[in-house]
Amino acid sequence: MHTPVLVWQGLRYGCSSLKRKMFGNRRFSGSANRICEQIVDACWNGRYFENSLGNYREFWMRDFGMATEALLRMGKKTQVRATLDYALSRFKSRGVHTAITRQGMCFNFPNLYSPDSVAWLFHALAKLGDKSLVRENEPFLVTAAEEFAHKVVGRDGNIAKGRFSGMRDYAIREQSCYDCAMVGLMSKSVDALRLHNPIRFDAKKALMKYWTGTHFKPDLSGARHITGDANIAPFFLDLPKSMMKQAFTMLEHDLVQPLPLKYSSVHEERMIMLEFLVPNWERETSWTHMGLLYLQLLKKVMPDVARSHKQKYARLIEEHGTLFELYDDRMKPYKSLGYYADEGMLWAANFL
Repeated sequence: MHTPVLVWQGLRYGCSSLKRKMFGNRRFSGSANRICEQIVDACWNGRYFENSLGNYREFWMRDFGMATEALLRMGKKTQVRATLDYALSRFKSRGVHTAITRQGMCFNFPNLYSPDSVAWLFHALAKLGDKSLVRENEPFLVTAAEEFAHKVVGRDGNIAKGRFSGMRDYAIREQSCYDCAMVGLMSKSVDALRLHNPIRFDAKKALMKYWTGTHFKPDLSGARHITGDANIAPFFLDLPKSMMKQAFTMLEHDLVQPLPLKYSSVHEERMIMLEFLVPNWERETSWTHMGLLYLQLLKKVMPDVARSHKQKYARLIEEHGTLFELYDDRMKPYKSLGYYADEGMLWAANFL
């Protein structure tokens, strides 16, 4: 159903990448903090927060949800409310999706149900704390929560089998640790909003099936290598700091060079066929949305290490005059034949 939209979006991303290759990125001046403040202001289009100033100039639910708390700390409550109001106005007739095009069309990538988009929507609403917005949309939110519980929670105390769209959207996997953590985040947010909670799932107990003793493994397939998303998302829940320190020690060993944070410590993982257009896209490249979330958590258990990583980020931001989407192993903006890393990411709010 979403194929024409996805094809059009892909073509647009390619044209945007070509423009950046030919003419460079939009640069902001000042300190890293000042550059990030200007990026966030520029992502506001008067109606909602766009996800970036380059390729992804539309609304992305998970990315906005990851930045919501930081945006609120920046004093952007009015804009956050307006963005959620806009997103809900589109989702109410179509269901919660990964993204909304600039023309108002909803889509998922891949074209699969997206548990984390739903979880991040409820998380953003809970953090905003606007009771009138929740009341206005309560029937839809209750239905969305029931659909989430039906599709994502299995009957055996695990995540339901089958593929979903998630943060690492190119990876082919089932019953991922990330999705398990998203069920916990969703349940926590539904309770915070004081809505009926249909989710009968003990996320903390379920997450222990992924715990190896030193880190969370990526899924229930038997693989034990360390991945970034599997070792950040569980700590959005109230897990012991001792576990956090163990997992982050592993991340520091495997996934922070040249910049926090890489998706995986191994290359041999199954990816969707489209990866041939963007080789190594979600394997050993350094992603800034994960990296900045990681630093927020890392400072709770390794503040000096977090400070050192942030200084590295600051130097890159000031060098390029923007925050890029991801970097290669030489700490250069990622590029392939048909793609160039996006610029001016909304999640720059998390740097502040």
